[in-house]
Amino acid sequence: MTIEGCKQNLLLTLASPDNRVIALTGKWGTGKTHLWQQVRDTAKDDTIKKAASISLFGVSSLVDLKSKVVYALLPSLNDAGVAAQVSGVLNGFKKAAQGLHRGFNALDDLALVALPTLLKGKLLVIDDIERKHDKLHIDEILGFIDECVQVYKCRVLLVLNDDKLKDKDIWEQFREKVIDQELRLDTSAAEAFDIAKDIVKTEWAEPLEKATVTCGVTNIRILCKIIRLANRLLEGHGHLQDEVIEKVIPSVVLLSTIHFKSLPDGPTFEYLLDYNGTVSATLRAIRARQGDPDDSEEDARHGQWDSLLSSLNIHSCGEFEKLVVEVLRTGLMDTQAVRELIERYRLDGRYLGTGKSVAQFIQHYNWHPEFSREQLIAELRSLVPGAEFIEPPTLSYLMDLSEELTGDPKLAEEFLCAWSTALDAAHPDGLAPTQWPSTRPIRPEVEAVLNAAYARLSSATTLAEACTHIRSTRGYGDAEEHLLKHIKATDVGAD
Repeated sequence: MTIEGCKQNLLLTLASPDNRVIALTGKWGTGKTHLWQQVRDTAKDDTIKKAASISLFGVSSLVDLKSKVVYALLPSLNDAGVAAQVSGVLNGFKKAAQGLHRGFNALDDLALVALPTLLKGKLLVIDDIERKHDKLHIDEILGFIDECVQVYKCRVLLVLNDDKLKDKDIWEQFREKVIDQELRLDTSAAEAFDIAKDIVKTEWAEPLEKATVTCGVTNIRILCKIIRLANRLLEGHGHLQDEVIEKVIPSVVLLSTIHFKSLPDGPTFEYLLDYNGTVSATLRAIRARQGDPDDSEEDARHGQWDSLLSSLNIHSCGEFEKLVVEVLRTGLMDTQAVRELIERYRLDGRYLGTGKSVAQFIQHYNWHPEFSREQLIAELRSLVPGAEFIEPPTLSYLMDLSEELTGDPKLAEEFLCAWSTALDAAHPDGLAPTQWPSTRPIRPEVEAVLNAAYARLSSATTLAEACTHIRSTRGYGDAEEHLLKHIKATDVGAD
């Protein structure tokens, strides 16, 4: 039952005095406590408005439970002075008695003296039952609830995730005897996001909601974490165009959902960082035609993952996704790298536009037999002016297709020339080595251009300087790594 439906049913259930013990169940983080607070705040009945609420998180004994009930009910007394006096007497008597002999710990039961008076005619809300300490057994809790109803004439609302109860067998055995009415909350993803966005404010509520609903996230705590991460990554960049938001938000949401284990049977980080939708679908189709039974189960799972990625409009993953994974795994953010990447997206819409055009061409090439060879070549040729915005693995793939479609290397060379010219112009002092997450290999001529750019960066660093840096910092950077990987014996002697 959705939040709104459950709210109306809970109000009706509370309105009937015959329902002495009510259970509100549902998964963790889906808004059970939030729902109760809404009901309490909007109720006209004083008993509901002044209900006492306790959490059993970490409670290890029945005495502790009863003590929490007493202290939760004290503020509900009409005379605040009397409440303070009763509280002071109980605390003072307890400390004095325990000071005489440590065996007087049993005097915690002094709290029970106040229970009959405080509980009479009240509504007691017990939350987080599944998070109790293992020493406190569920049958003890249910026995106390029965005592509250039968002896103290109060009503009880239980709020819990019964799926996570360790002693569930006992719960199943006693629930029918103790609970008069049970309501199960099944919060929709849209309802959960509505709650989360009120807790954590964001400029990007609409695209975040669209992506989280697609991923089916209903845990409000996780949604708050996702919103905070999106804010952390995107704030401080000024106005971001729709193209930028469409590029980054779905990836942030999906990767966060996977990291916080809120997507059952979802894709792994490794699968996503190597993801190219068209290549993945093509390889599966080839294996299916070959009838390889060993790959059928895995391919079916990957097909489901690809369907989710397609619904999020994620066609491939690259630098940004790698940065997000690093933030999720370590909690640390390379602010400069994120800023540069977002700025690149923000200031040059051609990067995202080229990415869309490339994805569209690959889609046409693989899945639209009605396109003629001439049409595909023309579409491929139209991508050359934007080659500077294409990542090396994808560029290599387009060069392969150029040679396949045209039968000669000319178009592939045009891609390489346009891309390498732009790279050298943008990074005259060299480029930091990058691990490109992709299933596509990088062609040797593309690798050669990259290595030349890497060499320009590391050439300013001598072997002696690199060794000194590694020794003093106990680590190495991109320049040191590239130098050590590519230095020759003759260079060592010269240095």
